[in-house]
Amino acid sequence: MPRLDEAVEQVLDAAVAAIESSPDLTELASVVRGERARPMPELPAVWVVPEPAVQAPETYGPQETWTLPLSLAALVRSDDPDEGARTAARIAALARRAVLLASWPSWVLWARSVRCDLAARSSERNRVLHWADVTVEVRFSVEEVP
Repeated sequence: MPRLDEAVEQVLDAAVAAIESSPDLTELASVVRGERARPMPELPAVWVVPEPAVQAPETYGPQETWTLPLSLAALVRSDDPDEGARTAARIAALARRAVLLASWPSWVLWARSVRCDLAARSSERNRVLHWADVTVEVRFSVEEVP
């Protein structure tokens, strides 16, 4: 089993790889790890953003179990609000599917959906950008060995 820092890195890498290699998401121009990118990635894109991980209280010491929520946010550009909303919602849902079906290492216990917001919002400032997001939790075990 990996250390906590190694496990988080490997979970993020596996999620990004699953989205990038998904046959359902060949239209994606970018997959971004983290909440910021410079320069702005080409669209359509999916952001894989880790949220704060939580340690399972029934585990402690050198071997622990953690749950890491991953926000998967799809961003698309479209002059047609209906088309942009539908595309953002579809891409977010397919990114979720790719992560749930990822090839996880043996120390990953499960991945499950916990939230889905497919409202495909746009902003007043830039009405041609539409986004939707889902959250997937990944539960894994770690071992802190000297």
